[in-house]
Amino acid sequence: MADDKRKIAAAVKAVDDALKGAGPPAPPVVEIAAHTALAGACVAALGYNKLLALSDKQNAGERPDLLGLTINLLIQAAHQAIVEGDPDLATDLLMRLRVHAPHDVGVRLDLSRQMERLDRPQEVIALLEPMLATFDALPAIYLERLGALVKAAVTCRRLDLVAVIGKAVAARPDGGFLPTISQASCERMALLEDLGVSPEVLAQRAEAPAERAYLPAILAYSDHAMIEALAPESLGGILDVDLALTVAGIANARGWSRPYRMALAAATDSVAVHGDVARARRSWTRSKLAPEGFEPFLLGVRARQESALAGATNPEALQDVATAPEVLAADAGVAGTVEAVYRESFHGFHDGPSLATATAAWRLAYRAGRFATLPRIAPLDSDRGAPGLTSKAASVVSARVRNDPASPLWLMMTWRADANRLLRTLTAYAGKGVKLIVSIGGDGRPADLSRASALLLVEDAQILIRPTVTWGGQKLLFQNVLEVMKAFSETTTPDAWIQVVCDRSYPAVNLRQLRQHAAKGAESFKKYAHFHGPWAWRREWPDEIVDNLPALYNEAMDEVIETGRADKFRALTTHPMFPAPPETRFRSTTFSFNETPVSISGDVRASAHRYSISSYQQDVRWMSFSRLQEFVDTSSENGASYSRRLHPLAMSWAHKTLLKYEMRNGSPFFFANRKYADFIHSDERIPEMFSVMNLGFGPEMNFFDTVAASFDLKDDMIHPYVRFPTEDAVDSLLPTICEQADTAGRHLIRKSNPTEGGQVLEFLSDRIFEAEPAGDFHWVGTVDVSDVARTLLPVFDEAVLESILDSAVTLRNLKGETPQAATLGRDGHIRDEDDASIATWLFERNGLTVHYNNRLWGVKRYERLVSDGRNLTLAPAELIHERNHWSLFIDIPLSSVRQDPAVTGLGVDRTRKVIETPRPWVGSPNHEAALLCAFTDNEDPAFPAPVAVADGGVYEVRQVDGEYVMLCAVGGDPALLRLSGVAEADGRFAVILSRATQAQADQWDASPHAAPTVRLPVKQIIGRWRLDLLEGSRHVVLDADGGVLDEHGAVVGRWALRHDGLQILGLKGLRHALAGQYRWQDGVWSLSGWGWKNLKDLAAFRMIQAGA
Repeated sequence: MADDKRKIAAAVKAVDDALKGAGPPAPPVVEIAAHTALAGACVAALGYNKLLALSDKQNAGERPDLLGLTINLLIQAAHQAIVEGDPDLATDLLMRLRVHAPHDVGVRLDLSRQMERLDRPQEVIALLEPMLATFDALPAIYLERLGALVKAAVTCRRLDLVAVIGKAVAARPDGGFLPTISQASCERMALLEDLGVSPEVLAQRAEAPAERAYLPAILAYSDHAMIEALAPESLGGILDVDLALTVAGIANARGWSRPYRMALAAATDSVAVHGDVARARRSWTRSKLAPEGFEPFLLGVRARQESALAGATNPEALQDVATAPEVLAADAGVAGTVEAVYRESFHGFHDGPSLATATAAWRLAYRAGRFATLPRIAPLDSDRGAPGLTSKAASVVSARVRNDPASPLWLMMTWRADANRLLRTLTAYAGKGVKLIVSIGGDGRPADLSRASALLLVEDAQILIRPTVTWGGQKLLFQNVLEVMKAFSETTTPDAWIQVVCDRSYPAVNLRQLRQHAAKGAESFKKYAHFHGPWAWRREWPDEIVDNLPALYNEAMDEVIETGRADKFRALTTHPMFPAPPETRFRSTTFSFNETPVSISGDVRASAHRYSISSYQQDVRWMSFSRLQEFVDTSSENGASYSRRLHPLAMSWAHKTLLKYEMRNGSPFFFANRKYADFIHSDERIPEMFSVMNLGFGPEMNFFDTVAASFDLKDDMIHPYVRFPTEDAVDSLLPTICEQADTAGRHLIRKSNPTEGGQVLEFLSDRIFEAEPAGDFHWVGTVDVSDVARTLLPVFDEAVLESILDSAVTLRNLKGETPQAATLGRDGHIRDEDDASIATWLFERNGLTVHYNNRLWGVKRYERLVSDGRNLTLAPAELIHERNHWSLFIDIPLSSVRQDPAVTGLGVDRTRKVIETPRPWVGSPNHEAALLCAFTDNEDPAFPAPVAVADGGVYEVRQVDGEYVMLCAVGGDPALLRLSGVAEADGRFAVILSRATQAQADQWDASPHAAPTVRLPVKQIIGRWRLDLLEGSRHVVLDADGGVLDEHGAVVGRWALRHDGLQILGLKGLRHALAGQYRWQDGVWSLSGWGWKNLKDLAAFRMIQAGA
């Protein structure tokens, strides 16, 4: 300390002497390094004015011996000025440093940051461009400054510089990445070069009117930004086919369909007005657009010329387009204006519906530039030969969809209420390669579980129901997520990933893009820095506080309770190491001096959950592990979560256990791979960490982040959700959401808000729909089934009773003692082997009430069934103990359970009822999304689904090559569709229609008329099925005698067909189950429903025909 004071005094004296004109002292002045406490004290002692005067001396060439001291103190002073919020002084100091140390890399970097803060991009370029060669040799940490140079270069339209930087970064051996926006800019320059556009030439022409109009679209980071840049008011009426098709090429490469169509529309207007088809053809090829798309593009141009734009079109342009080979081919055999001829054919179809009039309408719609609906209604092109009409139409409607390898994805969604919105939200996630898992656990079994269970119709979906826990309590995620992750770890391939979301989350991209990215491995997410959780808790206090935190926390709370003062507590929560405003944490705390618990939900704590605070305690639920949360018990009682201080011994144990880990503030919306999931379920340290956190010491989501941070798994468990300052995604955040999704790989929003964020949901829904690959398209129509009562959960009902009446039974207690053979008679008596009545029974309220003659047994109630594969057991609904002799159970051999001969098949075919009457149809290239949405109420505008909706009806049905093919009208347009599936759930019957093939269209005239019938008869139930449960799949065989056999031929259960579904008894994991939903898809039946795993736990299941 004395030495520091001596150094400061010497430095101050040297500066004072220099300012007085004295020469250099005999002994040299001691150097003081920048960025040190000593330098800060020296700057404080001198003051800014003396430092500026010393700098002037250096500029005048005086006292060069003080140059090193001058530079170091100016650096220190500049940083202090920035911290103190004095940008003018900081800039002055840094500009002086640039003169004093023109080759100092650190000075240039610091000054560039200051210029960036002051929004002076030209100065940023002047400072950093000369350093390009230096950046190439610097560690990746300095790429942040290179990113600033890219941003400045884009602002100043130095696109040539951006291209050079992008190539240099791509060639770095360390694989470093620029900040996301800058990285996106460099990737855009590479894409432009791939499309044959020189960034250098584009930069040179940046101020030309056309380039100035189109550059915002060319450089747009997201589809939303490109859409805004292509709006007519943005382009200002400037038409340039080359630039418009360049934008179309970019949108096509990125898979952005809506801006792709807008760019093609701008190019269409340009050619319609100016002509020059040859130029457009060259630009089309250069932009790497689909070759088959140029013909419909020109037909769109010709249609535009015939529209209102025609008055502004010169005759040469008309002639140029009319004589193009593609237009001449489309016009062959047709005369008249395109729109008039199409209209005539449209009305001709409805006047005389036939495949011939439909085919004419499709061709003339194509000729008239009406491309949008053709890929949804006309037959699929043949696999042979050149692209057909619908492929050509699709090439100008949808941008290219990449067909890259994709990882399997499990999507786990926690759900509380409103099944309609749940299913509509899930339509945005559903798709091939995505397993949907809805987790219910918190508020008990939802009232609309029947509607939610329609999810089980989807090819790969599950619903997990756990025992009721209080929302906000730790068991919600711990128990549900860990169970799902265990199944994920045990049943998936090593390249699989799992994403956890809530029912208010919404994808920002089509999940195919995420799955394709994930297939590249965890390393591919590094450049986005998705795992940057809040600070580790150690950094918020010095070590002496961290090491003694339990004692300090208890002292603080004791003071509150003993004196009514919170000085020590406030000192802890306002420690200067906290990176938040001083009083933030203290202001968020609630104290209670009441003798009884008090609710803190509502005005005190805004939340949909019920929170309370115990007597004489404080609520620090807002705090995470990184603060005081590990010392707060948040257990739940009586439907509410409570906050209370832990017992000091438990607190000491928790602290000792967690101290060695990298504690993190977590988020439940994580994305993890198999490596992470395997670690969770195999590492021996996890049970200890789980045990501490599971006792209620804080938000359960912290567990998952802490594991990732503590065991080098930060690349394997990340948070790729969009970051924004508000809790919910509101409409004003739409540009931010799209930019982060398209540049930073952030594929979902944590919480949507349909009230204030309706435009966000609508836009994202549209982009997800648009990102589905062109090809097949599916339409789903439904009709309510109100004439059949359906049972959702398996219960002891009259159908079960009827199947066991007159069966031999065994009466026994829990210990298996006192067995007695008897018969459950149809006459209301249970009789012994001598036909004497030993009890009477009454069936009521889904249960059996039995009055035993023996006073030892009394009256017992039987409501629940269970089976071990041999017997069906009726369990008594009472406390069972020694004093009631371990009660009395009724065993019935499973082989005695009878089929109902009156039931000859599953379900009632209502296909014709759906198609006979025009009704709204739901459509999508993704048939799972269309099916899910069809089981919702479509009049919910607050939750848009990524589907199309149109009125549909059927004119004629024929049986073509074993399939039902239908001539339809969809939205008024003729359509040829095949019956690809039917489904029934939640009192609703659905018919799934898919585009017919060209081969079916060719055979239509020779095929007979038919009335479609789809039903699952008993004889088709007999056979091999795959049984899917959350924990995995296995195969079973349903034999003709009602037995369920395992893969080895052993009888493991019993099946029976009922009026409301297929009943399964005895299977491990499905002791009593009922498949009350069914689906037939492309010739394969699947059944789904619910079963009791045991006497208390429910399990969702699905059975799929598996053939021989």
